[in-house]
Amino acid sequence: TYQYVQLDNGAGNIATTAGAVAYIKTLATFIVTGDMSDGVTTQANSVCGIFLGVITDQRYCWILVKGPYATLDTDGDDDIVQGDALIGGTDVVCESVASATAPTQRILGYATADDVNADNTVAAWVTVGPN
Repeated sequence: TYQYVQLDNGAGNIATTAGAVAYIKTLATFIVTGDMSDGVTTQANSVCGIFLGVITDQRYCWILVKGPYATLDTDGDDDIVQGDALIGGTDVVCESVASATAPTQRILGYATADDVNADNTVAAWVTVGPN
């Protein structure tokens, strides 16, 4: 499932890439950013999907909000294992919460495999979209 949105690079002018985490900046008009500090809650709870490529600032694009994604960008800690909950991390990347631990932030999705250390990516099932 996809959502049509407008990109605002944010105060930090954060560029997007395929697999980068998107955060809601303005909910009423579906404006998103890769700059977590510009999210509506200024925290990882504003995570809203995955960018599918490089997007020019102020342009419109589709983001993935529900479904499989093979190369979600990670924080590079190389600690994500299959079944972990994925949450927003710093700008444009995700972090994980171990599968036996309750997340305290909005869940972006779940790891469907262990992370790929060399690429700082993980395969995931994204779940922030509608049921």
